[in-house]
Amino acid sequence: MNIQGEKIRLVRLALGWPQRDLADQLGIHQPHLSEMEAGARSVPEHVATSLQFLTGFSFNYFTQPIRADVPLMSKLLFRRPKNKWRKSDGDQAYCQLVFDAFEPLTQKLAPRDLLFPRGLRLGPKQAAAYLRSVLVVRPDGRIENPVYLAERAGVRVVGVHGTRLNPERQPHVKISEYEHVEMFHAFSFWSNGLPVVFLRTDINPDLMNWALVHDLFHLLMHSNYTGDLKNAEMEAQEATEEFFLPEEPFKMGFAAGRASLDRIMNLALHWNVSPMSIILRADKLGFMPSKGYFLKCIRDQKFAIQHTKPRFYRQMCEVLFGTPVVPRTAIAIGMPKAFVRNIMIAHSGDAAKLD
Repeated sequence: MNIQGEKIRLVRLALGWPQRDLADQLGIHQPHLSEMEAGARSVPEHVATSLQFLTGFSFNYFTQPIRADVPLMSKLLFRRPKNKWRKSDGDQAYCQLVFDAFEPLTQKLAPRDLLFPRGLRLGPKQAAAYLRSVLVVRPDGRIENPVYLAERAGVRVVGVHGTRLNPERQPHVKISEYEHVEMFHAFSFWSNGLPVVFLRTDINPDLMNWALVHDLFHLLMHSNYTGDLKNAEMEAQEATEEFFLPEEPFKMGFAAGRASLDRIMNLALHWNVSPMSIILRADKLGFMPSKGYFLKCIRDQKFAIQHTKPRFYRQMCEVLFGTPVVPRTAIAIGMPKAFVRNIMIAHSGDAAKLD
């Protein structure tokens, strides 16, 4: 049977199933499954039928070759400091499944203009100013919605949700039973001239915005980077800080008087960033006394960041397949409804139109 072994491997990794456990559920030896995934052994009909039953992915899905490739995740990932450059095979496979299923559908739509360049040799400050001009930031400098600005410039922002099947679950557990698992915050790559950012949309809104812009600078400055990764991270971080809080206008916010909690909160509202971002940026620039004191003060402060999720994939599916978008899209692309729903909730839109 013309089953693509690579598709079996991707589905297995994305769902967090060890190869031995899946082989047991399929009633075959683990070395045989390994050979099937590598394309060295054909997939018998009874195994193909069991794959559909266990995973919810259609037979046609497993027979289609990969059409939109995701390069191996770069180490230039935006993550917590303790595991900033970690990656997992499950994350890689999950993103590959999403990109391969949805990106070919864009060929049915009119092409979009790309205003986002690559490979610029600019310092962090110059890159921040350049990106502000490309994304057409408001005259007052406030960044209200970087996701929308990036999509308008032609960047493909793909939302992902940190809720997937728990890797400790066994294959006999229904695919609808999803649990939260740790994933990357964002990562980026160029695909046939298209800038792509995979972005977690279920994290803190301020962190989500900064993660997106951080990876936009990797796309802009480090597409063919061969130098030290730590230097690249520092450049992207400095550019991100300058993008959201440009040094000269930001300093003017403190020029009228001493730092105070009210001043910090007002500046956070003006720049649409968290109070913590204001404190850390001011401390780095050398005019924030008592950083620890102010960080303690803002712990109990309620503050909402204006942001939205990416929208392109979901809007595309609603245009192509109509609503409710989840069951119609699932049928069209041969993926289980729970998998498609998990992708759609990572994108903005009316929740009532999902199912």
